[in-house]
Amino acid sequence: MVQDATSFVWLSRHPDVQVLRWPEDAAERSTHDHRACLWLVERDEAPPEPTSCTEDWLWLPTSDVEMQARLCALAVRAEHHPRRPEVDSFGQLTFCGASFFLSPTDEQLVRVMIDRFAEVTEERDLIAAAWPAGASSQVLRVHVSRLRRRLAPLGLEIRCVRGTGYVFGEARSLENA
Repeated sequence: MVQDATSFVWLSRHPDVQVLRWPEDAAERSTHDHRACLWLVERDEAPPEPTSCTEDWLWLPTSDVEMQARLCALAVRAEHHPRRPEVDSFGQLTFCGASFFLSPTDEQLVRVMIDRFAEVTEERDLIAAAWPAGASSQVLRVHVSRLRRRLAPLGLEIRCVRGTGYVFGEARSLENA
Protein backbone atom coordinates (compact mmCIF):
# COMPACT_ATOMS: atom_id res chain seq x y z
CA MET A 1 0.00 0.00 0.00
CA VAL A 2 1.22 3.51 -0.72
CA GLN A 3 2.65 5.28 2.31
CA ASP A 4 1.33 8.73 1.50
CA ALA A 5 3.58 10.62 3.95
CA THR A 6 6.78 9.47 2.22
CA SER A 7 5.42 10.21 -1.25
CA PHE A 8 4.21 13.65 -0.25
CA VAL A 9 7.59 14.53 1.28
CA TRP A 10 9.20 13.51 -2.02
CA LEU A 11 6.69 15.58 -3.99
CA SER A 12 7.34 18.67 -1.87
CA ARG A 13 10.98 18.49 -2.99
CA HIS A 14 10.05 17.92 -6.65
CA PRO A 15 7.27 20.38 -7.56
CA ASP A 16 7.74 19.66 -11.27
CA VAL A 17 5.90 16.34 -10.85
CA GLN A 18 2.22 16.25 -9.97
CA VAL A 19 0.23 13.23 -8.81
CA LEU A 20 -3.43 13.02 -9.82
CA ARG A 21 -6.15 10.38 -9.70
CA TRP A 22 -7.55 9.02 -12.97
CA PRO A 23 -10.25 9.81 -14.05
CA GLU A 24 -11.41 11.98 -11.11
CA ASP A 25 -8.71 14.65 -11.55
CA ALA A 26 -8.56 14.63 -15.35
CA ALA A 27 -10.22 18.04 -15.56
CA GLU A 28 -7.58 19.51 -13.20
CA ARG A 29 -4.78 18.72 -15.64
CA SER A 30 -4.59 21.73 -17.90
CA THR A 31 -3.33 21.30 -21.43
CA HIS A 32 -1.02 24.21 -20.59
CA ASP A 33 0.42 22.49 -17.51
CA HIS A 34 3.82 21.27 -18.62
CA ARG A 35 4.72 19.51 -15.38
CA ALA A 36 5.27 15.77 -15.36
CA CYS A 37 2.25 13.82 -14.16
CA LEU A 38 1.80 10.47 -12.43
CA TRP A 39 -1.77 9.21 -12.67
CA LEU A 40 -3.05 6.93 -9.89
CA VAL A 41 -5.63 4.51 -11.31
CA GLU A 42 -8.01 2.21 -9.41
CA ARG A 43 -7.70 -1.43 -10.50
CA ASP A 44 -11.17 -1.49 -12.07
CA GLU A 45 -10.50 1.60 -14.25
CA ALA A 46 -8.82 1.66 -17.65
CA PRO A 47 -5.57 3.68 -17.47
CA PRO A 48 -5.18 6.91 -19.45
CA GLU A 49 -3.24 7.07 -22.70
CA PRO A 50 -0.03 9.01 -21.94
CA THR A 51 0.23 12.15 -24.05
CA SER A 52 3.99 12.59 -23.59
CA CYS A 53 7.05 10.93 -22.08
CA THR A 54 6.47 13.01 -18.94
CA GLU A 55 3.27 11.13 -18.07
CA ASP A 56 2.97 7.74 -16.44
CA TRP A 57 0.41 5.84 -14.39
CA LEU A 58 0.19 3.28 -11.58
CA TRP A 59 -2.62 0.97 -10.53
CA LEU A 60 -3.73 1.29 -6.93
CA PRO A 61 -2.95 -0.07 -4.48
CA THR A 62 0.79 0.12 -5.12
CA SER A 63 3.92 -0.08 -3.02
CA ASP A 64 5.74 3.00 -1.85
CA VAL A 65 8.89 1.69 -3.55
CA GLU A 66 7.19 1.48 -6.96
CA MET A 67 5.63 4.93 -6.56
CA GLN A 68 9.00 6.44 -5.61
CA ALA A 69 10.64 4.78 -8.62
CA ARG A 70 8.01 6.17 -11.02
CA LEU A 71 8.20 9.64 -9.46
CA CYS A 72 12.01 9.68 -9.76
CA ALA A 73 11.88 8.50 -13.38
CA LEU A 74 9.34 11.22 -14.24
CA ALA A 75 11.45 13.88 -12.52
CA VAL A 76 14.50 12.85 -14.57
CA ARG A 77 12.48 12.89 -17.81
CA ALA A 78 10.99 16.28 -16.92
CA GLU A 79 14.49 17.77 -16.59
CA HIS A 80 14.99 17.17 -20.31
CA HIS A 81 11.85 19.10 -21.27
CA PRO A 82 11.77 22.86 -20.86
CA ARG A 83 9.06 24.08 -18.50
CA ARG A 84 6.97 26.79 -20.08
CA PRO A 85 5.74 29.89 -18.36
CA GLU A 86 2.04 30.72 -18.65
CA VAL A 87 0.14 33.95 -19.21
CA ASP A 88 -3.43 34.02 -17.92
CA SER A 89 -6.35 36.04 -19.30
CA PHE A 90 -5.43 38.96 -16.99
CA GLY A 91 -1.89 39.26 -18.38
CA GLN A 92 -0.24 37.62 -15.37
CA LEU A 93 2.94 35.70 -16.26
CA THR A 94 3.59 32.71 -13.98
CA PHE A 95 6.63 30.46 -13.86
CA CYS A 96 7.66 28.02 -11.13
CA GLY A 97 5.31 29.56 -8.58
CA ALA A 98 6.40 33.18 -9.12
CA SER A 99 4.41 35.68 -11.14
CA PHE A 100 3.93 39.29 -12.16
CA PHE A 101 1.58 41.26 -14.39
CA LEU A 102 2.65 42.26 -17.88
CA SER A 103 1.81 45.46 -19.74
CA PRO A 104 -0.47 44.84 -22.75
CA THR A 105 2.48 45.23 -25.15
CA ASP A 106 4.75 42.94 -23.14
CA GLU A 107 1.93 40.41 -22.90
CA GLN A 108 1.70 40.26 -26.69
CA LEU A 109 5.48 39.80 -26.98
CA VAL A 110 5.60 37.09 -24.31
CA ARG A 111 2.67 35.14 -25.76
CA VAL A 112 4.47 34.86 -29.11
CA MET A 113 7.74 33.84 -27.43
CA ILE A 114 6.01 31.22 -25.26
CA ASP A 115 4.59 29.63 -28.42
CA ARG A 116 8.22 29.22 -29.58
CA PHE A 117 9.70 28.63 -26.13
CA ALA A 118 13.46 27.90 -26.24
CA GLU A 119 13.43 28.50 -30.01
CA VAL A 120 14.20 31.58 -32.10
CA THR A 121 11.31 34.01 -32.52
CA GLU A 122 11.91 36.38 -35.41
CA GLU A 123 11.78 40.13 -34.85
CA ARG A 124 9.13 40.62 -37.50
CA ASP A 125 6.79 38.17 -35.71
CA LEU A 126 7.22 40.02 -32.42
CA ILE A 127 6.63 43.41 -34.03
CA ALA A 128 3.53 42.13 -35.85
CA ALA A 129 2.07 40.75 -32.60
CA ALA A 130 2.67 43.83 -30.45
CA TRP A 131 2.33 46.59 -33.04
CA PRO A 132 0.05 45.50 -35.91
CA ALA A 133 0.46 48.91 -37.58
CA GLY A 134 4.24 48.46 -37.46
CA ALA A 135 7.15 49.58 -35.31
CA SER A 136 10.91 49.81 -35.55
CA SER A 137 13.45 47.28 -34.33
CA GLN A 138 14.59 49.92 -31.83
CA VAL A 139 11.14 50.04 -30.21
CA LEU A 140 11.22 46.24 -29.91
CA ARG A 141 14.72 46.32 -28.37
CA VAL A 142 13.59 48.81 -25.70
CA HIS A 143 10.64 46.60 -24.70
CA VAL A 144 12.78 43.45 -24.70
CA SER A 145 15.41 45.18 -22.55
CA ARG A 146 12.82 46.17 -19.93
CA LEU A 147 11.22 42.74 -20.07
CA ARG A 148 14.58 41.02 -19.48
CA ARG A 149 15.00 42.81 -16.15
CA ARG A 150 11.53 41.75 -15.03
CA LEU A 151 12.00 38.13 -16.13
CA ALA A 152 15.37 37.56 -14.43
CA PRO A 153 13.97 36.98 -10.90
CA LEU A 154 11.74 34.21 -12.31
CA GLY A 155 14.74 32.37 -13.79
CA LEU A 156 13.75 33.30 -17.35
CA GLU A 157 15.72 35.19 -19.95
CA ILE A 158 15.55 36.52 -23.47
CA ARG A 159 18.66 36.15 -25.60
CA CYS A 160 19.32 38.05 -28.81
CA VAL A 161 20.12 36.13 -31.97
CA ARG A 162 21.82 38.85 -33.97
CA GLY A 163 20.06 39.72 -37.20
CA THR A 164 17.25 37.23 -36.60
CA GLY A 165 15.30 37.62 -33.37
CA TYR A 166 15.19 36.38 -29.79
CA VAL A 167 15.17 33.15 -27.80
CA PHE A 168 13.00 33.07 -24.66
CA GLY A 169 13.67 30.31 -22.12
CA GLU A 170 14.91 29.25 -18.72
CA ALA A 171 18.17 30.96 -17.79
CA ARG A 172 19.91 27.69 -16.90
CA SER A 173 18.83 25.85 -20.05
CA LEU A 174 19.87 28.68 -22.38
CA GLU A 175 23.38 28.68 -20.89
CA ASN A 176 24.06 25.43 -22.75
CA ALA A 177 22.43 26.58 -26.00
